[in-house]
Amino acid sequence: MFNKITKFFISIIFASTLMINQSNAATITQDLLFIEDGSTVTELIGSLTISTLDLDNFDETDTWIDFTLLGFGTITQAQADALSPTLFGSFLAVADPSDPWAGIELLMFDVTESMYGQFHFNGIADVLAGDHFLDVFQTGVIDPIFYGELFLGNASVIPEPAIMAMMLLGLALLSRRLSR
Repeated sequence: MFNKITKFFISIIFASTLMINQSNAATITQDLLFIEDGSTVTELIGSLTISTLDLDNFDETDTWIDFTLLGFGTITQAQADALSPTLFGSFLAVADPSDPWAGIELLMFDVTESMYGQFHFNGIADVLAGDHFLDVFQTGVIDPIFYGELFLGNASVIPEPAIMAMMLLGLALLSRRLSR
């Protein structure tokens, strides 16, 4: 009897350890809001989706799942390298993996739209420091074609499907163990 109880508690501890280590894995999708220079109207101009699994030890990532601005998708580093080494600038997003519902804290980017490669977006949205800007350039034009302030809007969080599957598997194994 003691052996069964010990195995039961070891199983619970092992299963909960697996769930705790990965329980914060999620995708964060955040609205991108824009106020054109000289205006007071806030417009929804895009969205950004990142995975907390891509965050490094400093809670930073240089990859995204989906990044849309003004109806255009954006080119990833790998896509840009295949086309031309001069298209892609940089991308950095910072989020707290222990609290994904807080959303993205810092977004810095210099990216190119993916449809024609004619528009380039340069922006910062820093929740903590209060820095906010977006410049949109067209290929061959030195000055921005428009500019203003970029803000991070509402964030939505979806738990990673693999993590949910692992938690359900752990619960199934636990219930199977209990039924024996």
